[in-house]
Amino acid sequence: MRVSVVFPVIAIFFAALCLQCSASTSEVYYFVSSAAEHQVPPVKRVRLVVGPTERVEGRSYTWWEMHLEKTDGRIIGVRVLSERAPLTSRKTVGAIRRYIYAPSVDKSIEYVDALTGRALLPELTDFVSSYFPQAAPEAKYINGFATTGRLFGHALVRFLGRFDFAKPNFSSPIVLRLRSDLRIGSQIDARDDRDESVPVERREHTPYTRDEYMELIAVGANYFHPTAEAVEWLKDLPVFWSARGTHPDDFYRSNFCPGPMFIDEPATRFGWDKGIPSYLAGPEIIANALQMRVEEAELPKHRVFDCDNCWQTGTMPALYNRYPSWETQQYTAWYQLGAGASGLIFEGRYNKRGYGWNPESLLGGGIDDLDDKQQFDYFHAFLRGAARRWGGYWGTSVYPEGDKSMMAPALIRAYDQGARCLWFWCDRNLPYRWRLEVLRQLNEHIRKNPVRRCAKAEAAVVLPPGYMLAEDTIWGMPREQINAFGVSYGQIAAAALFEGILLSRSGVEFDYVNDYEGLKSADYKQLIYIRENGAVEWVPKRTKKNAPKGLKLVAKPVECRQSPVLAPAQYWIARARGIRIDGSLDDWSRAEWIQMSGPPYHFGDNYEMFLSLIVPSDVTPTSDQKCLGFTWDQINEDYRRKYLLEGYGEDQVVITSVTPGGAAEAAGLREGDVILKFGEKRIRWAFEVWGMVDWCKRHPGSKVDFVIQRNGVDRLGGSQDLSARFAFLVGDDNLYVAVDVTDDRHYQTMYGSDLWMNDSVQVGLRPITLGSDDDGECYHEFGLALCNGKPVVWRWAGRRGQPVNVIKTARAQVVRRDNRTTYELMIPLSDLAPVSPGIWPQVGMCVVVNDSDGTPHRKARLELVQGAMTRGKNLSLFPVFEVEPLGDVHKLSAALFWQKRCLRVGGAAELSIVTRSPQPRKAFVRCRLASLDDPDTKPVSAQVELKAGAQPTCYRLFVGTQSPPGRYRLDVEVVSPGGAVAAKDSLPVYVYQ
Repeated sequence: MRVSVVFPVIAIFFAALCLQCSASTSEVYYFVSSAAEHQVPPVKRVRLVVGPTERVEGRSYTWWEMHLEKTDGRIIGVRVLSERAPLTSRKTVGAIRRYIYAPSVDKSIEYVDALTGRALLPELTDFVSSYFPQAAPEAKYINGFATTGRLFGHALVRFLGRFDFAKPNFSSPIVLRLRSDLRIGSQIDARDDRDESVPVERREHTPYTRDEYMELIAVGANYFHPTAEAVEWLKDLPVFWSARGTHPDDFYRSNFCPGPMFIDEPATRFGWDKGIPSYLAGPEIIANALQMRVEEAELPKHRVFDCDNCWQTGTMPALYNRYPSWETQQYTAWYQLGAGASGLIFEGRYNKRGYGWNPESLLGGGIDDLDDKQQFDYFHAFLRGAARRWGGYWGTSVYPEGDKSMMAPALIRAYDQGARCLWFWCDRNLPYRWRLEVLRQLNEHIRKNPVRRCAKAEAAVVLPPGYMLAEDTIWGMPREQINAFGVSYGQIAAAALFEGILLSRSGVEFDYVNDYEGLKSADYKQLIYIRENGAVEWVPKRTKKNAPKGLKLVAKPVECRQSPVLAPAQYWIARARGIRIDGSLDDWSRAEWIQMSGPPYHFGDNYEMFLSLIVPSDVTPTSDQKCLGFTWDQINEDYRRKYLLEGYGEDQVVITSVTPGGAAEAAGLREGDVILKFGEKRIRWAFEVWGMVDWCKRHPGSKVDFVIQRNGVDRLGGSQDLSARFAFLVGDDNLYVAVDVTDDRHYQTMYGSDLWMNDSVQVGLRPITLGSDDDGECYHEFGLALCNGKPVVWRWAGRRGQPVNVIKTARAQVVRRDNRTTYELMIPLSDLAPVSPGIWPQVGMCVVVNDSDGTPHRKARLELVQGAMTRGKNLSLFPVFEVEPLGDVHKLSAALFWQKRCLRVGGAAELSIVTRSPQPRKAFVRCRLASLDDPDTKPVSAQVELKAGAQPTCYRLFVGTQSPPGRYRLDVEVVSPGGAVAAKDSLPVYVYQ
């Protein structure tokens, strides 16, 4: 009887107690079971404590705690205020307002985003889904909690009893406030300038001391890569840190940055596989290839966790977030972020000119009053535009090569424009004390401006799909190569650059973007489309047109520069008499023929070989490093000359000796071979060969494959394999070229600029003039090839505005008979301006005859001067040719040189003009200015008189205009009184405010 009375009373008491608990807190318990055989989850048991609720900004949120007992008995946990508690439904926890982590039972840390005041969660993309418990779809719910679920890749098993392990104390957390949108640091936590008496080249980096860390934090640095010892100094401070870490403990820390800092320069280190032609059909080819480079770098296999206990992750992917790219070529940001890079950090070598900022290379001289803001805006516009489109982020770094006075302003401007990462590349010559000073200036600006002033652009300059605006062209395309619309890539690049400069100078924030469907709804107020046909289109349209206004010419006589001091001419070019372009050469009796046969003209191209080496069976780990029968060294200029190696950078390794009878000799390796690949290892540095030899010593008897590059001397035949003679003649209006080649096999299957890779002839021409400040702009390179039975005359280089393409004004014939190929060409002197035998009697010239015996690549060549054209364009090596005087005593000769093509409103474009005539006479300069932005407007014209005499006469021509800011085309020609054109040219000019 008593029993029956007591039990109801007790039941009522506990029912009341549970009712009170459910109104405040509830607890539930889970075991953690491995999701994979032979794995041991890092956590054994989980306690979930839910409640109480709290209203924030009119919405109800729930507090919940998760206590984790690790396999070693340690306790970690989290306390979270979110929309829902986990494991109470199939839904996630929803919005999170506060987040506290307990790395032990007696310490807790609350992470707060200093910008928003809300919870700052760990950065891993799948943190909530993997590190907070999730209910299984099949779960049942007992007392409101799931019977099963998952946590960081392992199964949760509901326990209906209770656990008694210790509970973390969340009552007085350390509060760490960090800006999630800002990381300020460098690639290495080290300095090399503690002892400034040590020469810079001998300094070595050593890690920061604890005091140095604190000093850097005090001036604003918040992102570090600490050693294991330094982790203990930093992990509980309001700074981000990246290290190996422990799973899952450190992954619950919101200031822990797991994974590598970046992928390294996918665009800068981009290179085509062997055999890919250099003459591309369009820029979209390289854009696609770059995207695939980044896609591969971001594959899951490259992002697998590398941390302590990372292998016990069950079904969890265990992948780091996608990495940002650290990149010199900031204009590739659009396609790198589009391919999956999380962001792009620009390698900012900010300088007044150089390192990617040289507007003159596209616009010509005259834009002299640009300030640093235009440079910063140019670089950052690519980054901000890509981040906006692809939902990524961007940043910039400063480098030792940069102007130190520009570093703080560059980082401040990047911060204002929305950069997340503000970094230093801590190499030599970027002293620690200077970094502190830059950080102080940056930190003071951030403190005064916590909200970014211009993180979002108002306007966008829109490039066609696939087009990337490089320093002097569209990336991957020669500047003067023309596209399918007949417009050069340089002209399109110049238009995009100029529009950006105009926006920056007018104070309009702008991005560079590529055209895509949906761009017009991307919330830009102004879109400026750069079309493939060279047109610029404004959306919405401008209210005024850029009509040319006024044209005034002033020609001022100036003293002619002295001709360069030259050695006597080495060769002679006679006057042409009755030359027929038929390939017979019977009418070339007046020519001075130059023979090229054997040394010093005949050179073999380097080629690749695949070899296999058998590691001697008697080697041991203690064997000498010469045990494979060869020695090696980092390549240098002496080795290049000694072994006749061409086209190499400093990051290559050459074999310096081979032991007779050794394994290397048996494999076919030779002294002078460059090691490209050793086993599976691509070789760039000498120490990498050392490491591979160590591997071989541990694997006696193994077969190891090599890829080597060898000079082509052993592939050269005699004069019947390749020899030639060539000659030049000149007429009043044309240059004539003849080349008579002996070649045992003729082979030509290439196209365009790749014609040189098969049988062909190249001619380089260096004007020797006076009156020009930049003769290098006037270098010409053209040549001949026999393609499908027809002659092709190709221009590789010319004056600005001359297309890299077939020279349609030339006449040519190529005849193949037996083992001889005869090339004959007539090319107008106007196509070789400013070459003008009527003014200057000398010209620098060089000739290359290319030979391919049925392979895609050139086997050998004849070159008049070794390396003058084939190891860069070394114009100083070009031999000097003397030209016989012209026969027309009435001929007016002239030459034009562009000096300034950028001008302020009301200013003047400038050219240098040189005239000469055997009999003194008048000459006229005619100019015509037409709008490129609004070609339907009426052009303006003007004319001015010059004089020409027996000696060269030099003028500075000022072409003034009142035209509004915009792009125009200026046509200039020098004509005789009778109307004969002595010289002419046509290029865009740019008017700015």
